[in-house]
Amino acid sequence: MLAYSGDSAWTDLGSNDPTMRALSVPALLLSLLAMTSLPQRALANDWRYCLAPSHAERRIYISPPFVATVSMDEAESQFGRRLAASGVRFDDVQCPRSGDETGALTMQQHAIVINRELGNKIINVRWKPAG
Repeated sequence: MLAYSGDSAWTDLGSNDPTMRALSVPALLLSLLAMTSLPQRALANDWRYCLAPSHAERRIYISPPFVATVSMDEAESQFGRRLAASGVRFDDVQCPRSGDETGALTMQQHAIVINRELGNKIINVRWKPAG
């Protein structure tokens, strides 16, 4: 098994030791299982924005970027409920993630440009998730 030591070098942690190999595979599988079975949590520096297309009406409802204080699923659910409560018809909700505000703003602006090129009307929704 190799470990990154931080100085651009990889350190061998006993890949020739059968005990180490036997312990590393179950530990890896257990870690992967734990990661996939837990609900997705927002990371401290995550930023998101949400968008919801209405293909029939050729509209895209889009929020400003916000600090991700809730999981992606919860943000999507809250944005969808807000739109539905306003009587908006939409097909689905997406809340893409970025590691920082600049990245989220860049992604949002790219989505706006692409959708305008496709002939969709952009509807800005003043919203951020509760929580």
